[in-house]
Amino acid sequence: MRRLSTHSRKRVIRTINDLPKRMFVTAGRSGFGPRRVAQELQQRGVDQALARQALTTQELDWFELAGDVQYKKFRGAPTSFAERARQTRFLQYRGFDGEHIRYALENAAGDENN
Repeated sequence: MRRLSTHSRKRVIRTINDLPKRMFVTAGRSGFGPRRVAQELQQRGVDQALARQALTTQELDWFELAGDVQYKKFRGAPTSFAERARQTRFLQYRGFDGEHIRYALENAAGDENN
C-alpha cells in the first residue's frame, strides 16, 4: 500500500474538514435545511462538532431559504389548516426548524395580503 506524502495528507485532512461547509452551501442551493444537512453529514461519518462548527460559520439565511422553498413548491400561503399542516410537514422533511417554517408560512401569508 502506498503512503501519502505529508503534503498530500494535509490536503486530504483539509478537504475532509471543508466538507461540512461545502455541503451546507450545496444544500442551500438544493433547498435543504440545516437539520437535513447535519443528518447527512452524520451519516457520512463527519464529526458532530465539526458539523456544528460548519453550521455556525456558514453564511446561509435559513429563514429566507425556507421561504424560497415554500414558495417554489406551493406558490402561495396555505388557505386552510390542513394545507398549513401539509406545508409544515414538507418543510420539516426538507430539514428546517420550527422557527424557519413559521417565518416561511407567515411571510407567504403576508405576500398574499399585499
